Order: sequence, then C-alpha cells, then structure tokens
Amino acid sequence: MKNRKKINIILIHTLFWVSFFCSRFLLNVQSEITFHQVLDTLTHSFPTVILFYVLLLGVTRFLEIDRLLLFWVCTVTLIFLYALVRNSGMYMLDAEIWTKKDYNFMFKSNIWNGIIFCLLSLGYYYLQKQQESENKNFILKSQLNQRELDYLKAQMNPHFLYNTLNSIYSDAYETNPKLARSILALSEMMRYSFDRPEQKGLVKLKDELDIIDQYLEIQKSRFGEKLNINFEKVGTYNSEVNYILPFVLITVVENVFKHGVFTKRDKPVSILLYANTQNLTFDCKNYKTKSVQIDGPSNGNGIEKIKRMLELSYPNQYKMDIIEDENIFEIKMIIPLT
Repeated sequence: MKNRKKINIILIHTLFWVSFFCSRFLLNVQSEITFHQVLDTLTHSFPTVILFYVLLLGVTRFLEIDRLLLFWVCTVTLIFLYALVRNSGMYMLDAEIWTKKDYNFMFKSNIWNGIIFCLLSLGYYYLQKQQESENKNFILKSQLNQRELDYLKAQMNPHFLYNTLNSIYSDAYETNPKLARSILALSEMMRYSFDRPEQKGLVKLKDELDIIDQYLEIQKSRFGEKLNINFEKVGTYNSEVNYILPFVLITVVENVFKHGVFTKRDKPVSILLYANTQNLTFDCKNYKTKSVQIDGPSNGNGIEKIKRMLELSYPNQYKMDIIEDENIFEIKMIIPLT
C-alpha cells in the first residue's frame, strides 16, 4: 500500500513537470522548432525544478526543528542563486542581443519567479503535513475505537459470568445455602477484579476490606470449623473516604492459603489491620508448611510483586518488613491512605 502510494505521487509529480516543460516550450515556439528553443526551455525549466525540490526536501527541515531564521536565510539565498543561474543561462544563449538593462530586468523577473515557485513548494509542503496529520488522527481515532471496543468486550465477558453466577446462586440457595453464599462471594470478588471504580488507580479501603471478607467467607465454606484465622480491624479510619492501592492486602491474605498452615488449632493465622486517617498498618502472621516455602523474597512471586507495586505507587512513603524463620512467616506493612 505504501509503495503504491509513493508510485502515484511520483507519477503526479512527473506529469506536472512534463506539462510545465511542454507549456514553456510551446510559448517559445514560433514558426518552427529549433534546437535553440529546446535549449532555452531547459534553461528556464531545470533551475525551477531544482529550486522546488531543494526547498521542499531540504530547506523545510529547518521548520521542523524550529530554526526559522536559518530557514529564511537559506530560502532567500536559494532564490538569489536561482535567479543568477537562470539569468546566466539565458545570457549565454542570447548574449549578442542583451543589454545591461535587459539583464537587470530579467534578474528581477527571475527573482519574482523564484518567489512564486518557493510559495508553491511551501504550499505543497504544508499540504503534505496536513495530510499526514489527518492520517495520524485517523489512525489514532481507529486505535481508540478499537481499544474502546476491546474494553466493552472485556466488560461484557465478566458481566456474562456475573449473571451466570447469580443464576446459579438463586438455584443453589434453596437446596444448599452454604454453597450459595460461596457463589455470591465469588461473584462479588469477580466484580471487584473487573468492574471496580478507581480514583487514580486507587480503590476505597472499604472495597479492599470487603473483598478480604468475601475471600475468607469462601475459605470458611471450604474448611468450616477447622479454619483457624483471626482477622481484627481497629483504628479511627473511614473506609468510605480513605483510598488504597487495590489487591495489596488481599494478596497477602491469599498467600497464607497458598503456602501457610491455617487449619491447626495450635497454629492460628493472625491478621491485624490498624489504621488512622493517614496510614494503614497491616500485619499478617502465619505458620509455614513443612513441604512448601512461603511466597516471600526467596522465590519472588506475589510478595515481591506487592513490593514493586508499593514502590511505584508510594515511593519513599511505605514500609514493608518480612520476618521469617523455619516455622513462622510474618509480613508487616505501613501504607499511606489518601
């Protein structure tokens, strides 16, 4: 497509200059065609072609880098050289009939001729730039439309799952309320993952705490009375007003169920959240399984990703400590609230 467009542009330029040569030649033809007339046409035409493309392809580069003074100096110099070359060629062809007055007159005439073709070259240059700008805007608009379409598709898929889960919840509630509650909790967790409103990449603290509660509700349905976990929330915060980076707290809690002990009576999981209007302290402590190592700094998965998220969102404002031995894994975080 691009090669075809270039070929079309070359053909248009060629057609224009052939037409220009022919019209110039026809103006010089008198009773019969002579070599002098052909040479005179070439002498008039080729400097014009050179002027047009030197300005279009060379001198206009200074406009693109905001060197306006240099652009005008080069343009004026180019016009002067153009007039000088044309005058010299014309004089060599008809030196025996030229006077000083004729030379001065033709030089001025060539100056004006050079100005006209400079204006034509600049007009073509700005026409090109306008076309390029329109093409870029069209491509950008197409990309934005495609992204919006992809976004709407991405929203439609989760909403289809929400509706399906809600239908299953309705059917399961009468026969198995415990299973129904788990389905509802899973639906809310999916909604939080895909459809939550955000403010500069943050979510309400209430939403993050609710999703932890929903997650723990699912785990209670799985393990029942065996689940030994204590989640305590204290402080003077307002979960409806304070905002936090999403998925930080829930990932720490999930890490317990991936790699920790949570069904032993003598090995409880302790989660403490303390917050005020400025900072949130989150302390999660659990016993480690013997077979699997905690997802900590040694293998650099979930916890390391949280650390990177905090570094990007709260540079030099957060604190994260990991305390680990053979039996216990504990993570303490202090995160600013907004």
